[in-house]
Amino acid sequence: MKTKKVLVIAIALLCLTVTSCKKEKGCTTSSATNFSSSAEEDDASCTYLGRVAFWITTGSMDPDVSINVYINNVFQGNIAVEFSSAPTCGSTGVLTINKDLGKNKTQSYSVTYKPFVGGVEITDPTEWIIENVIFEATCTSHQIF
Repeated sequence: MKTKKVLVIAIALLCLTVTSCKKEKGCTTSSATNFSSSAEEDDASCTYLGRVAFWITTGSMDPDVSINVYINNVFQGNIAVEFSSAPTCGSTGVLTINKDLGKNKTQSYSVTYKPFVGGVEITDPTEWIIENVIFEATCTSHQIF
């Protein structure tokens, strides 16, 4: 009988030891949108948000001109404020664009800048600027001109 009790206690202790040593899995990358501070082991589930602050240098535009910004031909917003130095994402007057990057830490997007003069967007493609912009899993600043 005593042997049975010792065996039961030993099995119970073994079960407790095995389950208490199990590491919590999750996203361990702090820049990810689903970062888990309690995760001890990365499970490759991290997802990312790319943010870019688009801006224009002071004195580079006429007062009645602004810039319409399109990503992959979808209108994102208008830039009408000029800056003397690179602003951060979310600053007043900055066009900050967020993109879901999924499991990628970077993603390139086609960006088109179309002048907006006197309340009318310029439709002549020779007046547009088209470039690729890389969105990263942080806030980056992108100077148009």
